[in-house]
Amino acid sequence: MVCIQNDCPNCTGSGPIESPKGAMLSLMSSAPEFWIAALESALGRDRVLTDADRLPSFAGDESGVGPVLPSAVARVRSASEVGEAVRVAAEHGVPITARGGGTGKAGGCVPSAGGLVIDLSPMKRVNAIDKTSMVAEIEPGVVTGDFRRLVAEEGFLYPPDPNSLATCTVGGNVATNAGGPSSMKYGVTREYVLGLDLVVAGGDLIRLGRRTLKGVAGYDLTALVVGSEGTLGVVTSITLRLRPLPRAVRTLLTYFRATADAASAVAHLAASGVDLRAAEFIDTLSLEAARAKGGFDVPADAGAVLLIELDAEREDGSIDAVMEAVGELLLAHGAADTSVAASESQREAIWSVRRDLSASIKEGRRFSISEDVGVPRANVPELVARVEKIRDRSRIDMSTYGHAGEGNLHVNLLWDEPGDRDRAVRASEEVFRAALDLGGTISGEHGLGIAKRRFLPWEQSDPVIALQRELKRVFDPSGIMNPGKLLP
Repeated sequence: MVCIQNDCPNCTGSGPIESPKGAMLSLMSSAPEFWIAALESALGRDRVLTDADRLPSFAGDESGVGPVLPSAVARVRSASEVGEAVRVAAEHGVPITARGGGTGKAGGCVPSAGGLVIDLSPMKRVNAIDKTSMVAEIEPGVVTGDFRRLVAEEGFLYPPDPNSLATCTVGGNVATNAGGPSSMKYGVTREYVLGLDLVVAGGDLIRLGRRTLKGVAGYDLTALVVGSEGTLGVVTSITLRLRPLPRAVRTLLTYFRATADAASAVAHLAASGVDLRAAEFIDTLSLEAARAKGGFDVPADAGAVLLIELDAEREDGSIDAVMEAVGELLLAHGAADTSVAASESQREAIWSVRRDLSASIKEGRRFSISEDVGVPRANVPELVARVEKIRDRSRIDMSTYGHAGEGNLHVNLLWDEPGDRDRAVRASEEVFRAALDLGGTISGEHGLGIAKRRFLPWEQSDPVIALQRELKRVFDPSGIMNPGKLLP
């Protein structure tokens, strides 16, 4: 893998911030052989990986940030084992990075050089599903898609549906406050985390939040931990709110001849007040990749697509009236045609292509940067227009798709010549500036990790960032919890 990030910890002279590689080594008060021996004594040798041929599997994620080898991986099976691993790391000043499925897009689970990875994937028990209270208690290594299927069999919906749901974990989703297409209607992970157990620096286990649907006692520390990218502690148990499973779902594929028309239609949909489950935007270059995979039956002259989904509690016909109204609105605002998935298998085929877009658009390209910006929904047309101008000016291919119904778009910059890297990086920074200028954010759901943390001052003031640094010091005085991530 070739790294494309400015501040990658595996590159030299790469960026304006201190590399985590150098910063983290200064934390350690013991040579690796001493703390690894202590870790093996605490957990058992079979739970600690140090093999040179296995460590690379825990060195990177899907961000393009250069991989970094840890000295050891603790494959934990319980909260007590997490506590022991953190205790040993704290005693020896070893930086810790918790890891789930390794599907992150910002380098959040790329470890510190020579540090410890706590692999939470073995912790995959669903401890309880309370049907009366509509609450579940699970461990962080549960795969998101598996959990969604399990609760669906019980008549419930767990809404967060990131595109990597087949392999990402709920614990990883908690770390990044992940969303997905359905968050347009149902919200992101934070809306569903009622409580969690957290091992903090030193190895102590604290319980945050509640099991009740309402509760305002004290500060909402649960919400603070969600989206903190493992910088405050290691989550070992999660209490989740469930919703009733919708019995009626309709999926529309609408094509436009012009990208601008599709983007404009998103704003009109938002203004209409229709409660859509998802509204996904796919531009011309992304559509070419989707066509190559099959599953999108749209005419050759289609320049962009909106993938629209609605749901309802009952299959009573009312959803069809809403669907027809949505179709008419889209046709009135530039759509060339709309089609409805005729079966569940057809619906799944459409969504499979959509979920694979991130990988599909990169096939045959040597280098890429994936950005994840958000703007108010009314400004989606302007953001799309500005991205196209940046593309033309920079001469870097850009594929734009994503959750336009909530203003969150994934802008992927693609190039093949190493000499074009600096131009691509400058173009990606222009995309950030465009989003911020339109009242938006530099990250809608992927987090900041290593890849974007240096851009946080573009969005937040110095006092706000200083307050967040103080909060981290309260949770993590020695700075061992996933250092070098999130905050500049």
